[in-house]
Amino acid sequence: MIDPQKSRRPRLRVRGRIALSLCLIATLATFLTLVGPHYRLALDLENVSFERLERATRATATLVNRLQEQTRERHRAIAHTPEFRANLEIADVPTLDALAEMIVERENPIDTIVFTNSLGAIVSISGNRELASIFMDTEFVDPVTACEPGRTANECREIIGPADSVLSANEGRLVVGTSVPLFVRDRFVGRATFMEVQPASVLEEWSSLAGAEVSIHGKDEPRSAFDRVALTVPPFEMRVHASFAAERTALDRLRATILTSGLFALCVAFAIASPLSRSLLGPLHRIEKAAHRIRNGDRATRLRSERVDEFGDVARALDTMLDHLESTQAGLERAQSIGRLGGWSMTQGHHRMRVSRELRRILDLEEQEEEGYLDLAVMRRRIHPADLPAFDTVMKSCEDEGLPFGLDHRVVHESGRVLIVHTQAERAQNDAGQYQIEGTLQDVTERKRIEEQVAKLVYHDVLTGLGNRRLFAEELQKALSLARQNLHPLAVLFLDLDDFKTVNDTLGHSIGDQLICAVADRLSEIIVDMNQIVGEASVHRLGGDEFAIILSQLGDADGARYCAETIARRLSTSVELEGYDIRMSASVGIATWPDEGLDAATLLLGCDTAMYNAKLEGRGQYRFYKPSMREVSKRKLQLESRLRRAIEKGELSIVYQPKVDPMTSNICGFEALVRWLDRDLGQVSPGEFVAIAEETGQILALGEWVLNQVAHQAQHWVEAGLLDVSIAVNVSSYQIESDTLVDTVVGILRETGLPPCYLELEITESALLRNESHAIETLANLKDVGVKLALDDFGTGYSSLSYLRRLPIDTVKIDQSFVRDVLKDERGHDLVASIVSMAHVLGLSVVAEGVENSEERDALVDIGCELIQGYFYSAGVPADRVPEMVAEGFSGHGTTMRNSRQ
Repeated sequence: MIDPQKSRRPRLRVRGRIALSLCLIATLATFLTLVGPHYRLALDLENVSFERLERATRATATLVNRLQEQTRERHRAIAHTPEFRANLEIADVPTLDALAEMIVERENPIDTIVFTNSLGAIVSISGNRELASIFMDTEFVDPVTACEPGRTANECREIIGPADSVLSANEGRLVVGTSVPLFVRDRFVGRATFMEVQPASVLEEWSSLAGAEVSIHGKDEPRSAFDRVALTVPPFEMRVHASFAAERTALDRLRATILTSGLFALCVAFAIASPLSRSLLGPLHRIEKAAHRIRNGDRATRLRSERVDEFGDVARALDTMLDHLESTQAGLERAQSIGRLGGWSMTQGHHRMRVSRELRRILDLEEQEEEGYLDLAVMRRRIHPADLPAFDTVMKSCEDEGLPFGLDHRVVHESGRVLIVHTQAERAQNDAGQYQIEGTLQDVTERKRIEEQVAKLVYHDVLTGLGNRRLFAEELQKALSLARQNLHPLAVLFLDLDDFKTVNDTLGHSIGDQLICAVADRLSEIIVDMNQIVGEASVHRLGGDEFAIILSQLGDADGARYCAETIARRLSTSVELEGYDIRMSASVGIATWPDEGLDAATLLLGCDTAMYNAKLEGRGQYRFYKPSMREVSKRKLQLESRLRRAIEKGELSIVYQPKVDPMTSNICGFEALVRWLDRDLGQVSPGEFVAIAEETGQILALGEWVLNQVAHQAQHWVEAGLLDVSIAVNVSSYQIESDTLVDTVVGILRETGLPPCYLELEITESALLRNESHAIETLANLKDVGVKLALDDFGTGYSSLSYLRRLPIDTVKIDQSFVRDVLKDERGHDLVASIVSMAHVLGLSVVAEGVENSEERDALVDIGCELIQGYFYSAGVPADRVPEMVAEGFSGHGTTMRNSRQ
């Protein structure tokens, strides 16, 4: 807004400002030149004058001293002549008068000679007698005590003693004299004083040499700042005077010159102000006119100036800016077209809108309205009738109250096509003080479609299309809220596929994914079939092989039980995937509201705990949550923490189970089995704590500890000659995958010194099938070390027997599940026989484990199994019983067998 008060102030035009500025500059320059340098120059000249005066004063004193010295030497020379000494010894007054007059006449510079006796009384005077008063006022040094430097008193008395200088003035002229002490036969007889009145030309000459006026004045005469006393000439002073008049005259002339120049500069500044202002303002007027044309919408305006000065630069910059603005405007329109974004503005109280081209295209109005403008009613006709009330409400709030808004709504073209647009606007005040509504309208149809797809990805599992964990959590909260309102029971079922990891590891992730999809389809079918029984239900995949089902409208817990039984029955049917007949099963955990939990967290914890307990019961089981199940989870946590401490502190123990040749009843090897007796938990099953060790990653430390203990014990037995068979140690699949097994075995063998042939490693078939190529490479490296290798639990995996020929193993161990089937039916007997036959063809030994009675042993011997391991012979025994067991053997167990064979 323009302030009216400011607009009424008198304006000083640019031309006047330029003239005034030039005059001020000239005046300021004159003033600064006049005051500053003039003052400094005067001060410098004064300082120079004072320095010159001091030098002249010192020079004058030097000239006086030099004159006195010359005079003194000359007078002493006269006193040293034989003539002077002869007349002195006569000591006759007339004679002295004659001598004095003769010297005054002969020695031209000397004006007066005064002879005095030893008491200082005048004896004889010759020449200007007025100068005698000078002699009387002068104090002399005692000649008896005074002597020239370097001479003794006697030596001084032998000739004329040291002379005293006399300096005075008479009638404005300088008087220089010498008082020479006189000695006759070493006796002081008086003084001869010589005085010379210097001509006036001496002071003039000194003035010329010193560069200042040298003159003699009375002591009482006043002195100026430029007077200095060179020396005292009793009763006068010799002064040096310097004059500053010439310098002052020069300064006055300089001041006048500066003032004249300043006045001339003012005249010149005023004279050039008018053409300069015209030269400067002409281009500015052109730029001002161009700016008004641009403001009125004439974007084609260009200055096209040919000037090479700053105004030309400004004009060309303005042209460049306009070119860039035009290009930017075109780019903005392209960007709006790409982003499907249109702009609009409307003055408050009006219904005529200024709109962009893109907004017209979005509303499909290109041929219906005047270019650049649009009536609000036309825009409202394009808005979907269901969305129009909301649009009118936010527009009125923005126009009346200044509330900005953003609204998603639909627009409908005449062709019937429906778009989703996002309109937003805010109220602003323009320069004229009017309120204006400015906003944008963007086509977000495609974005909304993508958002729906993203939402589907966010809330649904990509593989199966079922709801994911996030959707499960939200639907569970909704179901709980509804259950609290209607007081209907609610159940949550957690499903975890049994042995799914084995399928993934053996058959690959592709078949694993197909199996997950098959399970999802069957669960969806089950839910659809059960809607009439259990009401509304939903199934979700939480991740991996975990699924969850929400039964939100149960009559009682029997509905959840019926659902779990149906799931177990339907999933038990095998499915064929890529030629593999795969049998499925799932462990199910169930928790109900409000019996087992009042909130989502409690229900989920109960489901998870119940599912874990179902897995402990075997395949295809379901369990309802009970508070006592918490103890199972608590025990798992306890075992995890205590196992770590047991491994670190060596609280585990090793027992050794023999492998026996049934024909000879001799022990042919041992298997080392780890045992754990906790002081609080008691005896912990290996199957329990080994599984926990694998889940928590402690299996590597546990396996290394067992290998180290067994190797040290075996080396002790070998050195003592108590053992000549190998000891087997179970190796986990995690140890093979860790790439550290070979280094660990080599390091332990090197540390203990145990020969590799006494160590046998047992690897399960599932560990080999997890990553067959890597496992075979690891086994080959172990074979190169020299240890023996055995394949444990053979036959429980999914691969055929043909892969045995690719493994560098020495022994095959038949799993006890096959041993149980040997006596059940002919099929089980033939399966074990085929395994033994295949192993023998490949040159491998066979060990049957888990043999518990003589019937199983006899059947295995008939098949051709070389070694038997199980409770029939012995359970695992501590290390201290192994030597005794090796020595005694099991002859009692094999008598009947040997007789029957015979």
